[in-house]
Amino acid sequence: MANYSTIVIGAGPAGLSAAIHASKNGGKVLVLEKNEKAGKKLFITGKGRCNVCNDCTPQEFIANVMRNPHFLHSAYANFSAQDTMAFFESEGVSLEVERGKRVFPKSHKAYDITDALVKKAMAQGVSFHFGEPAVYVEDTAEGFLARTPRQVYSADHLVIATGGLAYPSTGSTGDGYRFAKGLGHEVTSLRPGLCGLKLSDPIPSNLENLTLKNVALLYQVGKKKNSEFGELTFRKGFLDGPIALTVSSRVADPSSAGLSLDLKPALSLEAMDARLAREIEKGRKQTIKSLLGTLLPQDFIPFFAAKANLDLHRSLSDFRKEERLSLAKALKNMPLQVTGLNPFERAIITVGGVSTKEISSSTMESKRVPGLYFAGEVLDVDALTGGFNIQIALSTGALAGDAIAEE
Repeated sequence: MANYSTIVIGAGPAGLSAAIHASKNGGKVLVLEKNEKAGKKLFITGKGRCNVCNDCTPQEFIANVMRNPHFLHSAYANFSAQDTMAFFESEGVSLEVERGKRVFPKSHKAYDITDALVKKAMAQGVSFHFGEPAVYVEDTAEGFLARTPRQVYSADHLVIATGGLAYPSTGSTGDGYRFAKGLGHEVTSLRPGLCGLKLSDPIPSNLENLTLKNVALLYQVGKKKNSEFGELTFRKGFLDGPIALTVSSRVADPSSAGLSLDLKPALSLEAMDARLAREIEKGRKQTIKSLLGTLLPQDFIPFFAAKANLDLHRSLSDFRKEERLSLAKALKNMPLQVTGLNPFERAIITVGGVSTKEISSSTMESKRVPGLYFAGEVLDVDALTGGFNIQIALSTGALAGDAIAEE
């Protein structure tokens, strides 16, 4: 049996951060990773560019956390976005801040982020066993045991940083939830997050990959009406893009949220009706199709007309006032038949996880099992897009590692 001071399960950003911080005082740390290399999921984040963090204030960070934001105050105070940026710059990775304060490596290569983390850990003596999954963990009187197909390892501290269920092809298959339950921890209900919204309406092939800019997705949770403003992209069978991903994170069951699309959110219904009146008065000899051509992308017009029950070839000369108002309402509130969320295979994150009620927010240590720590997506914390979820992983991993190193 091989003995270590700390075993970290998972070589994603949370596990790598935990290993780096746990080993800084000379601790003997082992990282077990089922994949053949570290950070496999990081390689596909940000379309391969890796939006590593967001150059935001603590208040902005917390505002973008959807579940259990207050649990992360200590973790973020201990290792903030500015600490993340300073770390990578010190490791030779040049960064750039883009729209929305999103931070990327200047090389636009996610590999540079993972490589910097692994090299730093190795420089501090961390051992990596790639292609060696932990299949069983146990808390014993002598310490923690982690069994792999090759060997049994023991340690005084165990960090579970296995990720969630999103993108299972990268190795995120829920191992951490199984370990947590086996060690007496509660795991909340799990669902895909930051994913597309499945549509029942067939999407014409010419609309696939069409992006509508400056629109609003309207939805209702309980009695409260909400909206998300930005870009929406039509895919084959689902809605994609920033505002769809945000809604998927906020709404557990979008099929019951009454989703609709406001194509002109900058205009009130009255202002929209007035604009239509002016356009119709200017072009009474034209058709409804011509009118819509001044308002919508050409490829989108037939789809919208079908939803609004419009005859595109009808002349504007006999378009009545009540019909104009109906058109204004359709532009401001076009219903979308959403049946649910895309599956975990197409989700960016997992919503739900190890209950934060059973974890110390000041150390990431289990309140049930001394010496057991959790970090990253395996926890019941998640955030919107923009680099916040990777920051959660880095911050919780750093806090767990620091707590171990102090011992």
